[in-house]
Amino acid sequence: MAYPRSFVNLLVTFLIFVVVTNQDIMAVEANGTCSRQSTTFRGRPCFSSNNCNAYCRSENSANDYGGCYYFRCICHYSCD
Repeated sequence: MAYPRSFVNLLVTFLIFVVVTNQDIMAVEANGTCSRQSTTFRGRPCFSSNNCNAYCRSENSANDYGGCYYFRCICHYSCD
């Protein structure tokens, strides 16, 4: 059974999207702030920055903060 070309294109696009979005995120900003994906926020997409912020604070120091970016909980912390 042959699949329609549009279905195959949609499937390939979806697979590329999944591979690209599953890359671990870690960045260093010019102001000395680093970012990384939360290690404790698991199992669901991130919709609430307040909830993400609580996870980030529980991972390290109280000075950490977090936010939702592309449905992931990203923690920001001092690079020092």
